[in-house]
Order: sequence, then structure tokens, then C-alpha cells
Amino acid sequence: MKTFYGYAQTPFGTVIMFGDNNGIFRLDFVNLHLPTDGFAQLKEIRDDKAAQQCIDSFLERKDLPDVDLQMGTPFQKSVWKALLTIPFGETVSYKDVAEMIHNTKAVRAVANAVGDNPVSLLVPCHRVICNDGSIGGYGWGVERKIKILEWEQGKLNNK
Repeated sequence: MKTFYGYAQTPFGTVIMFGDNNGIFRLDFVNLHLPTDGFAQLKEIRDDKAAQQCIDSFLERKDLPDVDLQMGTPFQKSVWKALLTIPFGETVSYKDVAEMIHNTKAVRAVANAVGDNPVSLLVPCHRVICNDGSIGGYGWGVERKIKILEWEQGKLNNK
């Protein structure tokens, strides 16, 4: 597979996905301002079918598409890898994630790294909530975060 981008439909909105042989390295909801730096070369290689297959596989809980966390600092990558270990349908706090990466004093830095996650939905930053149990913020809107969590917890039946 060459480097590609494509659009896919989810119950939470349309996403745009960027990937290559190493996996998906960027996924955003399309109602947001998308970064264009470094992605100009992808305009000729559009593959909506591949993007939808990746999303469908995730939504059907078959296989998580490979993700390539090539962007980011070593600290951010450690946080994003920790997010991948949070079980489907469960939530953890920012403090919990700091403990997962063995850096308990870095709760604020963990929160910033969670917010900078380049592969939304597939790297489940939506599963991180505030230490007090409140839902917290979400770069793609709190309503969307709630809907994703409800879907994962079986409260929404649609795919």
C-alpha cells in the first residue's frame, strides 16, 4: 500500500484518514481545520474504500487497523501507546495514564499529549476523563466524546 488518504463514515461523523505501509498516522473528524503541512503530496492518492474498510474493522471490533505514531515527541508517543491499552468501553483518568507511563507527576503533560493525539478514535483519547470522574473536554466536541463512549458501552446500537 502506498501513502493514501481517504474519507470514511462513522456514527460520530465523517473522518479523514492518512496512512501508508506502516499504518494510519493521522485521523481527524472533517468538521475541523485539518493540518496541511506535509500532506500536499497525498492529494493524488485518494482511497475512500481503504479508509472505510479500516473504520468498519474498528467499528465491528474485528481488528484495530495498524497505527503509526510517527509524529510526536517520545513522551507523547508513550502516552499514545498507553491509550491503546485502555480496554474498549472503559475510561481512565489522566492520573491513571500518568501512572501507566510511570510518570505520576506528569498529569498535566499527559493531558496535553492526549489532546495532541494525531489518530483520533483509533488511539482512544476519548476514553480519558477527568480525575474527578467528569467527562472533561474533547478536541472534537464533548457531545461527540459522550456519543463515542455511549456507543462503546453498548448504549448506542448503531454502527
